[in-house]
Amino acid sequence: MTRAEHEISRVSAEINDKIRRYIVTRMLRGDGRGLEDDTDLLTSSVLDSFAALELVLFLREEFGIDLGLGQITPANLRTIDAIGSMIERVRRGSRM
Repeated sequence: MTRAEHEISRVSAEINDKIRRYIVTRMLRGDGRGLEDDTDLLTSSVLDSFAALELVLFLREEFGIDLGLGQITPANLRTIDAIGSMIERVRRGSRM
């Protein structure tokens, strides 16, 4: 792994960790047992429409990003990995 790839991996892990901590604290009342980066947040009933709105507001504040309606989709909010990837895509897009 190159130094750049290692840095990207580290940043991705930090993003996912912040998302996981938020979900565990705010939506799972501190009980994160069984929550993995690939856990389906929609079918496991972790995210409903209200929780999704709260999560989007958290992402905006925590990561300093603005999400358009086209980005707030079930596919982008399905897992912690998907949310983290969306954040990275939005950040890359805003730097161009």
